[in-house]
Amino acid sequence: MNPHLETKLMFFQPENDTVELVMQVANFNHKRGGITKYIELGGSNVLTVRTNLKIAAGMFITASLLVIGAYNLLLFILRRKGKAPLYFGLFTVLFSIRSLLGGEIMITQWFPHFPWELQFKIEYLILCVSGYIITMYFDCIFPNYVSRWFRLGTRIKR
Repeated sequence: MNPHLETKLMFFQPENDTVELVMQVANFNHKRGGITKYIELGGSNVLTVRTNLKIAAGMFITASLLVIGAYNLLLFILRRKGKAPLYFGLFTVLFSIRSLLGGEIMITQWFPHFPWELQFKIEYLILCVSGYIITMYFDCIFPNYVSRWFRLGTRIKR
């Protein structure tokens, strides 16, 4: 058994009125493994269009987050007055990367042999780092409103 996380469309033509669908799924590696989404049955045209719309929406979100992040990082590079654009830019770039690992799992569609374990490690690392970065961002924007214990709880060093 090799762990793999991917969304797939499978097409078949039934031979008669009754179809027996047998799926063998193992989940030894992670609690989020196995069948994570509902199974849709229908015509190939309808399912293909629906899947392509989901992919397009995911790519729109990814591209939007990436553009927002690049804009804010460029803004920080050109004007180093405050660090808020740096933190917001890093936050949005990280979440654009994370959006490739969720939804229709675009990373495995582009790179079919992308390691399963690395997908989860990147996703969890982004979640941990982004919590720290968004706290730094809020501290830049609202310096007197973020409580001291919250800052110390999310940072290693000030």
